[in-house]
Amino acid sequence: MKKALAMAAAVMALVSQIALADPPSAVGISIVKDRIMVTAMHATKDASRHFIGEIEVSVNGVKLIDQKFLRQANDKMQLAQFNCPGLKAGDKVSATATCNIMGSKTTEIVVQQADAEHPLDKPFGMKKQ
Repeated sequence: MKKALAMAAAVMALVSQIALADPPSAVGISIVKDRIMVTAMHATKDASRHFIGEIEVSVNGVKLIDQKFLRQANDKMQLAQFNCPGLKAGDKVSATATCNIMGSKTTEIVVQQADAEHPLDKPFGMKKQ
């Protein structure tokens, strides 16, 4: 009897965790020069227990980045930035964000212009010469 109650409690705990789990609602990719910025929208009440646990980035179908996380940046999203030298117009960049409990979402973009100026490349108020 005790074994059955313990099993039932374990199943209920698992079901409640799964019920609270959700995949990211959206994944965004932006590219400036050789920097890939990934934003994974994922609402959570406790970013240390339920979070985006992994972001994978592929270029032209080849996985280049597999970043693991121990918690989410805040209760709304996970942010990540990666340097990826050699990106060129026409490259296909995909990002997959995975919830640490259950679910993932993938998005893909095509690089339009890889040599755009990044806003942090020039100091505030300075003009490029």
